[in-house]
Amino acid sequence: MARPPSLVEGSKEPRLRASIAQIHNRRALVIKIATFPRPIEFLLNCLAAIFGTVLFEAAFGNLFHPRTLGGIYVKQIVLSATVAFLLGSFVFYRWKYATSKWIWMVGICGFALHAISLAILPDLHQSERGYILLVALDAVSVRVVSYSLGAACASLIVARVKARASSTKT
Repeated sequence: MARPPSLVEGSKEPRLRASIAQIHNRRALVIKIATFPRPIEFLLNCLAAIFGTVLFEAAFGNLFHPRTLGGIYVKQIVLSATVAFLLGSFVFYRWKYATSKWIWMVGICGFALHAISLAILPDLHQSERGYILLVALDAVSVRVVSYSLGAACASLIVARVKARASSTKT
């Protein structure tokens, strides 16, 4: 049984070509939406980077006691970066969230906000309230960037292990 000429592939009818183009556009839109990081995963990874690091950091915070404000600042930044890196590595290794590799953007925005606030208000760091605000902003930014860096390193390690395992099988 022959198909009607309007349904023949390669038809010159504009309505058929337009409907085929609409189908392709819908498929492309679905693919773009599917590959975009899920906002809830992004938010959960940000919360884990910020607050999860604080929870684990509390266990190690009493190991050494600096005597100056600069020492306290360095201790907080180094401890935050180390714990966040390890937490990001573990979270990626365990759950393989691709969004955990992209939350560094939030940290970069925090660093940019710090730089802009110091450019606009150069006396901000001289007041006690301003100093606390900038230290907290730095700590959050360092945690998020380190968490994301840990996830990226874990993804590279997982990829190498899989590649090595597949090469030994053949």
